[in-house]
Amino acid sequence: MDKLGAIEASPNIDCTRDSTGAALKGLPGVLYVGSNSGKLYAFVVDSRGIDTSAPWPKYQHDPRNTGNADTDLSQFTCP
Repeated sequence: MDKLGAIEASPNIDCTRDSTGAALKGLPGVLYVGSNSGKLYAFVVDSRGIDTSAPWPKYQHDPRNTGNADTDLSQFTCP
């Protein structure tokens, strides 16, 4: 990832979505990485989202980065 430049933010993973933002069933996920240069990179990955069965699946807990262990992860389930 040296060519991405400096990165200070946590990467985020999500479902593949259509142009309206609706999650698309059965497709791979997308890993988003923002660089300090202002560019956003999107990588197609095998995973279809965070592990909603894990108590703390990623840095800052959930895709909205709430940092709140009480945030319901079921809302982040990919189809």
